[in-house]
Amino acid sequence: MSELTHLNVDGSLNPSLVHPNAVRNCARDVAADATFVRISTPDLERYAVRLARAGITRPKLDETAHFDGAADDLALYIMTLNAINFGSGYFPWLDKDPGTSGYFTVAKRLKSFFESSQVAPNVLATMTTLHCAEILGQSAQHPIQSELMTLFASALRQLGSLLLNTYGGSALTFIDRSNRSVVTLIRQITVLPFYQDIARYRGRRVPLLKRAQLLGADLAVALPTLKAARFDDLRVLTLFADNLIPHVLHQDGVLIWDQALSKRVALGRTLTPGSLEEVELRACSIHAVELLSRELEGLGVPAAAWELDYWLWNRGQSKAMKAQPRPRIRTVAY
Repeated sequence: MSELTHLNVDGSLNPSLVHPNAVRNCARDVAADATFVRISTPDLERYAVRLARAGITRPKLDETAHFDGAADDLALYIMTLNAINFGSGYFPWLDKDPGTSGYFTVAKRLKSFFESSQVAPNVLATMTTLHCAEILGQSAQHPIQSELMTLFASALRQLGSLLLNTYGGSALTFIDRSNRSVVTLIRQITVLPFYQDIARYRGRRVPLLKRAQLLGADLAVALPTLKAARFDDLRVLTLFADNLIPHVLHQDGVLIWDQALSKRVALGRTLTPGSLEEVELRACSIHAVELLSRELEGLGVPAAAWELDYWLWNRGQSKAMKAQPRPRIRTVAY
């Protein structure tokens, strides 16, 4: 995360930065200047052919891992899960369900909380580290687990307070206020500090907006019958850049890492958030998927960048991908 010099007086982000097209254009520029990560064009073209043959299915909510219920409860669950959908750099130290990733452990335990309790924004607005640890089955005494639970609790308080103070305590009102524009929804959520995912790269600001964009996509996927969540501009979204998709694209030959970066990742060394390497990993992934989307369009298999994100992220859950070390970064961005 960068210094917050891009904030307006009211705490919101500069509108010129809070737009998927700004993410797209800045990622292209980083990819052009990158020194630690590069895109292999021949491998990307072959990858597009492979994906075209396999087919890209439209994302849908995995009801075995995620809460499902009435629209207002489901919308709040999606917003709550998205608010704490970060911390992958902490996941090796989490208490996880057997054979389950950190993300799915959090999603399932949050699902149980929603199924067993009356969850509302006022509950989120008063969340403590201890309560968060209890809900997610972590230890408030373990130093690394406790650090993440403290960040999670802060994120949930931010969300709960936003819904109470600005949207009448309703997740559905939050969605309604977007007027079916995912860009507007992104601007609504990026008033929260943990969503202000703007990096600095060689003296310039680079918006990446992973979770802010993902929130719009997840709401559209989870609430397909809700008119307010059928965003008219959904295709404008970019890839939701994290640490996993750069790993997938690297393992599949699309992204080439320099030797020093490859060694650091292989040794399990944590990367610094906002470092040149970390920004290049994320930005080059975004640009690579933009190019991949164009290739697929040319092959007669149209797939938007956000749809490719779900496919690539799910590919990252395979045993083969999990068997290889991935970049680890402790950040609230992802």
